[in-house]
Amino acid sequence: MASARDRADADAVILTVSLTERQRRTLTDMLGRPAVSLSDILTAETGRWFDQIQTGP
Repeated sequence: MASARDRADADAVILTVSLTERQRRTLTDMLGRPAVSLSDILTAETGRWFDQIQTGP
């Protein structure tokens, strides 16, 4: 995994599976960049979209 980490030119790692907080921290430490799940991103984006609807542009 270390060689893949060294070759990757990425700011973050996005996984399609849901992660526990412990998994997220462990993967972030192992990979040397933030590890997040796709569901976290979609939830965050949906939340921002709803906030914009409620508060306006």
